[in-house]
Amino acid sequence: MAGVFTNKVKKVETKDSEIKELFVKIGQLVLENDFLSQGLKP
Repeated sequence: MAGVFTNKVKKVETKDSEIKELFVKIGQLVLENDFLSQGLKP
């Protein structure tokens, strides 16, 4: 019975870490996009 709850906790922890990684990647892409768009303006 305890295995059911530990599996759910592991899934939540995995999702949290994946979400954090995605937020970091989004932030990086936003910065790159802003930097490149500033360079293209006359």
